[in-house]
Amino acid sequence: ISEMLEPFGPNIGSSEGELWRVHSRIATPSFDESTLALVRNETQKQAAHLRKDWLCKGTTAFEKEIYTLTMKIMRTVSFDFDAHSNINDSRNLHKTQSSGHKLSLLEALIGVVMHLPHILLMPKLLLRYSPWNAAYTAYSELDSYMDELLLQASQELERSSETPRRKGNLLHAILRHSQQNGRQEGGESPGKLSLTNQEIKGNLFIFLLAGKYLYYP
Repeated sequence: ISEMLEPFGPNIGSSEGELWRVHSRIATPSFDESTLALVRNETQKQAAHLRKDWLCKGTTAFEKEIYTLTMKIMRTVSFDFDAHSNINDSRNLHKTQSSGHKLSLLEALIGVVMHLPHILLMPKLLLRYSPWNAAYTAYSELDSYMDELLLQASQELERSSETPRRKGNLLHAILRHSQQNGRQEGGESPGKLSLTNQEIKGNLFIFLLAGKYLYYP
């Protein structure tokens, strides 16, 4: 069951004992007032856009539109950089252009959530040659986006001061806390103290999964 929760990597939901404590020490502080404010502000913004569309055009797909709103909020809170980022704007990654992506980030997120049973129950290689090729595509695309965004976040943190003022999104927060914990490695504290990129991706996935059921059961 633990391995089923690791399509993108080990995480706080699949680990136990001392390893769980490492994940918890790094992931829990990421849900601070800054993250909660980002959730609140993005929810208000997306709801205002949706209300404006409904007033102008009406709606015939209420459930689908609410679902898309949920996924947009989760995308922004988990991955989006703010407007003052000094690296390439990650919003470019939401578009299918010359980046080589087949799906936008939003489409990949929706695809993973829609095909979650197949992704959790089938190995990635087997999924590729199964009748659920759309599940494999979404899985691969989201994995690729997370790799790209992790690289961008790492580059930004390298250029930042030791205590950056800008909190950023959930990805930034987890990476930052992992690096801060990792500075203690080699000192008096024994054992593992930071997370690998695979483990950061795993935690982002498990939080997306939790957020999906929190916002839209």
